[in-house]
Amino acid sequence: MTVSYELVFARSFDKDIRKIDRKLIPWLVGKILALEKNPRPVQSKKIKGADDEYRLRVGDYRVFYTIDDKNKLVAIYHLVHRREAYRQR
Repeated sequence: MTVSYELVFARSFDKDIRKIDRKLIPWLVGKILALEKNPRPVQSKKIKGADDEYRLRVGDYRVFYTIDDKNKLVAIYHLVHRREAYRQR
């Protein structure tokens, strides 16, 4: 039996997704929803210097999120194009 995580979306994520081409949104959302079953897929990497922050590579976009294993929560706080992903981080 697989324990699924609950996804929580920050307001900053809502702002980010509005800037993205509508044709890409279903594909991106599908990849993000997959984090419920596996919050650490192969395409994700732990952010250096952070305890529980990760980034997920989805094509040319990066999804930034935190994982709370104790409460089974995945908090998604950013979705940006890769050229903007690492500025001022």
